[in-house]
Amino acid sequence: MFTLKHCIKQEVIFEAGVASQAVYFLIKGIVKIGAVYEDGREVIKHVLYPMAMFGELSLVGEERRQDTAIAMEDTQLYIIKAEAFRKLMQTNPDLSMRLLTLIGNRLRRTESRLESLILKDARERIIDFLRDSALKQANASVTRC
Repeated sequence: MFTLKHCIKQEVIFEAGVASQAVYFLIKGIVKIGAVYEDGREVIKHVLYPMAMFGELSLVGEERRQDTAIAMEDTQLYIIKAEAFRKLMQTNPDLSMRLLTLIGNRLRRTESRLESLILKDARERIIDFLRDSALKQANASVTRC
């Protein structure tokens, strides 16, 4: 059901435009999710640490990936096909609620970022970014213990 994959630093896990058919669970390492535009600009949307799940939009109708996922260091992750995960969700309501919570939390963070871009100056946004990054890193370190 799960496939264990080892990725080396800078290895592409999935690219924007490819079929969206699996969900990923980060076991070790760091993964960035983002997009690179034709003019070369890169937008990093998420930096993920161990115990994070990503690619979950494949469960709710995403046909093609909108973003690219890249290992920022040597990484281990589990991959599960979206169809198999959907079957698990049908038989496990707790799993479905956890996924709903995860998606809700990500939506809340996205709304907060949008609000920050509109209402805060660059200095305040940098302070918020550094604080949030430190909290994520601290949580990832606690999870590893």
